[in-house]
Parts: sequence; C-alpha cells; structure tokens
Amino acid sequence: TASGRLWFKDWSGHFKGDCFNLVEEYYGCDFKEALLHVDVDLGLHVFDSNVQRNDIKERSTNIERKVKERAVISVKTQPYSETDMVYWASQGVTAEMLIEYKVFVARFVRINDTPVWDYTNSNPIYVYQLPSGAMKCYRPLEKDKTKKWLSNATVTDIFGWEQLPLQGDLCFITKSLKDIMALRYLGYWACSPQAEENIFPVDMAVELRGSFAKVVILYDNDEAGLRRASEESERLNIPYVHFPTGIEGKDVSGTINKQGARKTRDL
Repeated sequence: TASGRLWFKDWSGHFKGDCFNLVEEYYGCDFKEALLHVDVDLGLHVFDSNVQRNDIKERSTNIERKVKERAVISVKTQPYSETDMVYWASQGVTAEMLIEYKVFVARFVRINDTPVWDYTNSNPIYVYQLPSGAMKCYRPLEKDKTKKWLSNATVTDIFGWEQLPLQGDLCFITKSLKDIMALRYLGYWACSPQAEENIFPVDMAVELRGSFAKVVILYDNDEAGLRRASEESERLNIPYVHFPTGIEGKDVSGTINKQGARKTRDL
C-alpha cells in the first residue's frame, strides 16, 4: 500500500488484506485468534504467561524497509497496420481516438532492459501511455490470460482523466481504457482505474460529481464486475448500471464487437 504495508490479493476477487487478515481467512477466525495463531506458529511466546517481559528480545529499530520501485518498461513503437486498425474498429475505436488517448503499437517490450514480448500478426502488442509516464501493455489476442498485460501503473493512474471536459452531462467510471474509447464512440465520456480490482480515488470521484450532472459506474456484467461495481458504488456513493446478463459481450467494447454500436447504445 502507499504506507508501505504489504497486502495479499486474490485476483479472482475473493480476498484481499494484510498478513493478519490472511490468517483470519485461512483459519476462519477473528483478529484475536489470528494473533494467537501467529504467536504459536512463529514461536514468539508473546501471549505465553510463563515468559517474562525481559526474556523477549528487543525489536530492531534499524530494519531496512525494501521499497518496490516502479519497473522500467521500454518499448519500440511501429506504425499501425491494417490488421491493427481492423481489430480496433471491431471494438468501436477509431484512429483518432487511438491518437487522443495515446495508444501505440509496440514492436517489442522490455522490462528493466530484459526482452519480454515481440509483436506478431497473430499476437499484436498495444501500449497505453499514462500522464505519469507509466505504461500498460496489452496483447488482446493472447490466449494465456496471465500474459495479456504488463504494467508499471499504480492505483493513482487513471485512464481518460486528462481527456475529460471541465463540464458535461454524463460521465461513466468504467474498468479499462478500451471501454473508455468504446463509450466515447457511443457519445459518452468516461474514465477508469488501470484495473477493475483497483479502487477509484475518492477525491477524483468528488471532482467528477462537481463537473458532470450525473456520474455512473459501469463495469463488466460478469460476477466479478458486478461485485466490484456494487462495492465501488457503496464506497463512492455513486450509482452503477450494467449490461443485461446473458447477452453476448460482457463489457462495452465486447458488446459492440458482438452486437454492433446501435444495439449497444440501446442497451
């Protein structure tokens, strides 16, 4: 976290928390019992009445805290090919939007100077450039979901923020830059955290409510998306909507791809 506290996160969406929350989840217990488990398992004897206070070793005051630095992602860009433009058009994204939202094609991607990805026609790479200098790399045709994304963005990086007008009627908080651009194609403004599981900053939500007559959360219509939309709606006091369940396409760009822009707008 921003304070340097380590959190465990289950990316399936079932759990997140610190080491004590993890023990609570594992044993199905409350916080006090979790402390007892930690005490016994690590042999600390903090709660052992037979151990005298002066028997406990003094805690070190010069522990070196390891701060995780932002990984350096470097890319070599190349022009959009006809294949690239066909893909983005199928998602409701125009060439003008790609320029405006700083989406590029990458010939290759490196992390800390180590080669990790190379562009192929069957597995293209697209790069989202954020105002902070962070990048998010996306391979939409990659079959392994764990290898679709590379990013050095943080929870403070918000897609689409700098493109928003100062005033407007409606703004969606959605879950990806691709959906931001698809909503723009349908005539709506939107912004998003850099991942659906990330929380949207409260101060930015307040600013949105001051700029737009109505602000609405729109995430995927699958189980994880509906759960996150409900959580964010309650936390931010912003209503949420979703596409009807059971239709082709779980998000804006996917629905445009499956059903076309006109039907998606009607939904």
